[in-house]
Amino acid sequence: DLHVTTINKVHKDLKNNLDFEVLNSPEDFVFDNSYFYDTHYHLVKEGRALRTKKQLQFLMQNERVLSCLKRAASFQTKKVQK
Repeated sequence: DLHVTTINKVHKDLKNNLDFEVLNSPEDFVFDNSYFYDTHYHLVKEGRALRTKKQLQFLMQNERVLSCLKRAASFQTKKVQK
């Protein structure tokens, strides 16, 4: 399928050329047609919730993201204590 080939090429190019980590693959966000509204671009409420949940799972499994969250929480705690 031309679309799959193109998407995979773009994904590979991004992973190889960006200065930051790509956390997931395109296949991780392929959803059943029942999660879409009028086109393959517009997710219904349940589809948006599922996508958000998946995005959060990828973020929370990443050590760099967790480290940033811990630093932010520590900074906020110090700021409140002053």
